[in-house]
Amino acid sequence: MKKILIAIPCLRDVPTEFFLSLMSLKTPEGCELGVVANSLVYMARNQLALKAIDEGFDYIFWLDSDMTFQRDTLVRMLECVEKNNIDYLSALMFTRAMPCEPIFYKQVVWKQDPKTGVVTDHGAEKYFDYPKDRAFPIGGSSMGCVLMKTDIVKKCAESFCMSPFEPMPFLGEDLSFCWRLNRLGIKMYCDSRIKVGHVGSWVFDENTFKECEAKKAPTEKDDD
Repeated sequence: MKKILIAIPCLRDVPTEFFLSLMSLKTPEGCELGVVANSLVYMARNQLALKAIDEGFDYIFWLDSDMTFQRDTLVRMLECVEKNNIDYLSALMFTRAMPCEPIFYKQVVWKQDPKTGVVTDHGAEKYFDYPKDRAFPIGGSSMGCVLMKTDIVKKCAESFCMSPFEPMPFLGEDLSFCWRLNRLGIKMYCDSRIKVGHVGSWVFDENTFKECEAKKAPTEKDDD
């Protein structure tokens, strides 16, 4: 039996949509809920990561408190990672504001001048043309809905001698962690079959993204 920590960093209050999704979530035997309320999300993530390491959890299932998801989300993600020996798997996630865009990335860039210490490049390339209906490699993602092996979190902390989610200049705690995984050669994936929503003024999901992309596409004009 695998031990899975369902890790939720949050503020004091959570949206109703998230609460209802969590209450209906199908959880395999061996799951435990971990919630840390902290306005500094990287500190909450580090506390939850430490709990997973210290208490011998095999997996961490990260859920942000502004996400919605299907009842079988965790079961399907676990099946995918175990079948394909994947260390890090993200669901299909998008921003919760217009324009609705992917928050999983082709690559994460962060460069620093070794002499001056000045950051010379940073950012992430959003994966607009992602493959459909399969798991595919990514350079990183938001942590809104991610299943990962606890071993990679431990390896990241030990290799960089710091808390794994410590934010780097110009990168959030999630992309800072992904950048470190890339440096360690740990491959990350997103499964476009596993779709989640992001709670904003309404729930933003793949359908919202498709509508935004359709509006960008040029329309043909009838000949005069």
